[in-house]
Amino acid sequence: MLAAGASPWEAPRRALGLLELAIQRQTNLLSYLDAFHLVGVIAAGCVPLILLAGRPRRVARAAAAAASESH
Repeated sequence: MLAAGASPWEAPRRALGLLELAIQRQTNLLSYLDAFHLVGVIAAGCVPLILLAGRPRRVARAAAAAASESH
């Protein structure tokens, strides 16, 4: 910081500010990666539920069609 033109009193404060900025960027990236991983795990966990749900029955479709025709 001294080579960049900061005073001897201001140089350590600027250095700590840059260090804090670097750490903040890293924590933001790590928290984003954690959230992305969590969403992936939830999505992968929903696949078996979708497969177990099966197809809708035709009876339900016929009942819905009959209900819409009666109105």
